[in-house]
Amino acid sequence: MTLPKRYLSKPCVVCGGALFGTGEAHGTARGRTGTARRCYVVLRNARRAGMEPKAYAAAIGEPIVRHDDAPPGMQRTGNQKTPALVLAGPDVRDPEPVIVAGPPELAGEAPEPFPEAALEIPSDHGTIFEARPDADDDAPSFPFPSLGGGPASRHVVIPDVQTKDGVPSVHLDWIGRYIAAKQPEVVVCIGDFADLPSLSQWDKGKKAFEGRRYSLDIDAARKSMDRLVSPWAKVPGYHPRMVLTLGNHEDRITRATETAAELDQTLGLWDLGYEAFGWDVRPYLEIVKIDGVEYSHYFAGQGAKGFPCNSARALLNARGGSAVMGHVQITDCAFHPRTQACAIFCGICYLHDEPYLGPQGNTTRRQIVVLNEVRDGRFDPMFVSLDFLRRRYS
Repeated sequence: MTLPKRYLSKPCVVCGGALFGTGEAHGTARGRTGTARRCYVVLRNARRAGMEPKAYAAAIGEPIVRHDDAPPGMQRTGNQKTPALVLAGPDVRDPEPVIVAGPPELAGEAPEPFPEAALEIPSDHGTIFEARPDADDDAPSFPFPSLGGGPASRHVVIPDVQTKDGVPSVHLDWIGRYIAAKQPEVVVCIGDFADLPSLSQWDKGKKAFEGRRYSLDIDAARKSMDRLVSPWAKVPGYHPRMVLTLGNHEDRITRATETAAELDQTLGLWDLGYEAFGWDVRPYLEIVKIDGVEYSHYFAGQGAKGFPCNSARALLNARGGSAVMGHVQITDCAFHPRTQACAIFCGICYLHDEPYLGPQGNTTRRQIVVLNEVRDGRFDPMFVSLDFLRRRYS
């Protein structure tokens, strides 16, 4: 009699222990947790990194524990097992666990217990969802439709920072460390990184304008940009594409020289020094398209006057494809029901409150936006709050 595949053992591609069913590693079905779950997590992350599982485990300092599955029909009653069949493969009785891969100094030692809390750590694409406990290893698989195109990439979008003298900028350290850890292929600063209140025309002549200085604005912008970029600039071999689309606040410098010709060649966008930090700086309202996604500080709506789109749905309709903008302080997201194109208003990225927003406007989301699996304008959006970044990367 030929036994079904689920009753025959094979070695796990990660730890080498006995594995039953059709999976390649322990923990890929039946909602397994603990030591078995570790094999699946290592295999998944190693493939994303393009490495062999044991080499990946050694690189990140993750110990791999040999784990032998009990075959189907082996039921636990306390410390006892009742065998149902005699099976091919290694002895499946509980052996003494041994670390078979990972840091060299731990090789051959008994592992520490695997913390269940570790399963709550989000993966690169959100929370890890366990398989149903009653899932059958031999259940047929259903292929997902191919998105086509080349390899997918990851984009990190930094909304309006509006940094200036006298406001906190420590959150830029957190963002820089996050980017250094995740190493996205593309980093986009959506504009209005510098606030430049000394050149504002909205409250000029009012009491709030007192004490503003252009030199203080430029100094704050440069120091803040250094805090943002320094963490990932120190990572060997990591050189993401960095694109900065200028916003209306940076455009205050251009407008100042146009209205006061005597300032021409005295003030300029070069004062901000963005290029010196590695940014590909794009003019105000220029649209840059990366991996099928359009970026600009804001997009004009369909009206004749060119006012900014007032919702993500309006942006999706105006551009006819995926687009991301800043400028407005709200967060909004809309998907096209058939093409899956996505439009996003990416909110704000500062800790201080702005008086012009008022008590209600200052309750908006404060975050960065991550676009995972970007390919030909399709992606999975993820909103990462400044509060999360503070807890994890401060």
